[in-house]
Amino acid sequence: MSTAIEASRHPAGAPQGRGGEFSPRRLTDPEGNLVEETTGSFLYPPDSFASYEEYIEFWESAPISDRVLSNASHAYRSWLQSAEDAYVRANWHRFDEDNQKTEKMLQRKLGANAQELNVASRQKLIDEFRQKYPAEVSPRHMRQVLRAHSIASYGGSIEDPAGQQRVLQYTVQMDGRTMSLDDIVDRYNPIEWADRALTEADLPVVDSLRYLAQANDQRDGYETGEPLVSPY
Repeated sequence: MSTAIEASRHPAGAPQGRGGEFSPRRLTDPEGNLVEETTGSFLYPPDSFASYEEYIEFWESAPISDRVLSNASHAYRSWLQSAEDAYVRANWHRFDEDNQKTEKMLQRKLGANAQELNVASRQKLIDEFRQKYPAEVSPRHMRQVLRAHSIASYGGSIEDPAGQQRVLQYTVQMDGRTMSLDDIVDRYNPIEWADRALTEADLPVVDSLRYLAQANDQRDGYETGEPLVSPY
């Protein structure tokens, strides 16, 4: 059964008039209601497929809920921020020694603070990383990225070994460009974040609660063993 939320006042309220009613706005059905359970769903696919054709037909046509798409956008942004920070830390040595030498020179000749130099070096690394991946996955492409990720992930469920090999040649069209599964990995790296999105839970809320729990643990002197990363 479709869900609805109260969206807009109908009719509009007036100082001494009748108002306050709301007209419904339909949302995408929860994932479990999108298709019959006997055929599987995007989050819960069938255990096996008789052929490559059946496999591709399922993954290209299984509906994806708005919740999963929203989770995917959040998961990508969260991964991108963490990966960017890790890239800067891993490559900082390329600038550190030169920065130390330049800092001494600046302080000796100009009395300048090398903090600006460190900021510039960090920005160079950030710019390098951002050339590798887009700031976000376009809403027009997110479904295709998730479908391609699932097609690459579940190929072993095809009963025909030849069909499993055909998965490696699967391509998708994005903005008029033919992209292979490897192209999608190079462009969006869904291996690192897509699986987190495949839930009907509200992932931004889940991450916010986890962040607050970690912050409270650290405040109280407990070590969780996980880095404290803000979801915002």
